Amino acid sequence: MSRMRGMAAEALRQADAGPTAAHGRRIRLCIVAGGHWEAQRGGAQYQLKCLLDALAQRDEFETFYIAHAVPQRLERETYRIVPVGRLRRGGSLRLLTHLPSVYAALRALRPDVVYQRSLMPYVAACAFYCRRHGARFVFHAASEMDVIPPQLTGWSPSTAIERVRRRIEEFGLHRADVIVTQTRDQARLLEQNYGLAASAVVPNFHPAPGEERRERRGGRRRVVWVANFKPVKNPEQFVDLAEAFAHRTDVEFVMIGRPGDPKRYAALHERISRLPNLKFLGELPLERVNEEIAASDVLVNTSTLEGFPNTFIQAWLRGVPVVSTRVDPDGCLSRHGTGIVAGSAANLVPVLESLLADGERLRRLGEAARAYAHAHHLADRAEQLVELLAKQGGLAQGAQ
Repeated sequence: MSRMRGMAAEALRQADAGPTAAHGRRIRLCIVAGGHWEAQRGGAQYQLKCLLDALAQRDEFETFYIAHAVPQRLERETYRIVPVGRLRRGGSLRLLTHLPSVYAALRALRPDVVYQRSLMPYVAACAFYCRRHGARFVFHAASEMDVIPPQLTGWSPSTAIERVRRRIEEFGLHRADVIVTQTRDQARLLEQNYGLAASAVVPNFHPAPGEERRERRGGRRRVVWVANFKPVKNPEQFVDLAEAFAHRTDVEFVMIGRPGDPKRYAALHERISRLPNLKFLGELPLERVNEEIAASDVLVNTSTLEGFPNTFIQAWLRGVPVVSTRVDPDGCLSRHGTGIVAGSAANLVPVLESLLADGERLRRLGEAARAYAHAHHLADRAEQLVELLAKQGGLAQGAQ
């Protein structure tokens, strides 16, 4: 822990010595996360990357990024990365052991505002620090799982640890000064399950796409799935879908994402390798993912739960509609015409068959999806969150 405290203190010393210190103290902001985008590529980490891009345009913030999964290069032009904990196996238990070093880093950095995205044990250290030191704590939900209590039944060492983890997380959640959700659905669930009111609903935001949709030769339709292989994403349902179309030569299927636990998914990858109409491209850089989406006709989502899928926005911005088994945050698919909710995995086949056979409907959905994304999810929506953080910083500094 002393090493972490020393690194945080050095980051603070360098920030205080910066050229803007003479013009009055800026708002000291600590972003706390499990990982940095360059070391842990997930939806929450990408949204933090987009937030950092927005913060870089503002002079009033001194920004630090506290995380345990970090790249080697810690110094950035507009912020500094502060590593905490140790990267080792252990799941929830590992994260719980990080709490002292997260708290030590916060004490060394002395933030005015602490911003945490995604419910994890670190939220307790953030809340505890802010209550003791007069800082403001902003928690931002990143999934419906953040606002729905888990159903943990039976007893085992692992379930006991998960119960402790959730109690610690809920300790922090109940002590946040501000709670932000991605959707109105999440705000409703927060109130329903925890009796807490969301202070703001801030949708996910993305930069406008730079690439153009590629025209495909031969008239083949293309269906893409983008997620990491894990139970909540249900990759086997997309494989089942591709298998149902295996007799057709006019449709190809593509899967993108980390391959998941080899023990759990070895048989599924064997099935994928045998299907002539299905390609698994593995984990790809963001730019390549966007190119693959832009080259597709439909994005399919088979998740049981999500927050607000970044892949929805990536597809919509490129005029690609979404077909989802269940996920429909704030009715963006069913009410706003950006895609179709199949309702179940069994319905995916007839829904996709009908859509791919109707080129005009596919075009209309794609146009509606693009318009919706430009209206609600471009990068300028980050300003709402930046202004909220600035206001909280002013409250913290005014109370000192």
